[in-house]
Amino acid sequence: MSDGLLVFNRAGTVIETILIIDDEEAVLKATTRLQAKLGYSSHATDNADDGLNALQSDPSRFSCVLLDMVMPGTNVGEILKRIYALRAEIPIMLTSGYRPEESIPSSLRTTCRWFLQKPYRAEEISKILRLAIDSK
Repeated sequence: MSDGLLVFNRAGTVIETILIIDDEEAVLKATTRLQAKLGYSSHATDNADDGLNALQSDPSRFSCVLLDMVMPGTNVGEILKRIYALRAEIPIMLTSGYRPEESIPSSLRTTCRWFLQKPYRAEEISKILRLAIDSK
């Protein structure tokens, strides 16, 4: 799906691609499988730099970013700034094993509207992904 190509499923609808950035291999695998079941394509990376490189190489490819808030050696505020610099309107869903009150600094609450607490269920991610993507 690079170079702005659209990929269609057999029903003729566009397959939306979600960029997943999470340092936990098990989470990446489970989320990728879950999103495939929900009809999404995924590009999964285990670190922010690879995720940012993927976004930079083809910003229009992605419908949404699913970003783990707590990864070694990363600053979620800096990552958000870099993502928005590449594509200002892309919806970003923050994820964490911590409750939002514990994990989202007040400075980020106005920057990012979407949060999903781990572990999440299919119904939760399905609903919030659709809301986030449709909010563009």
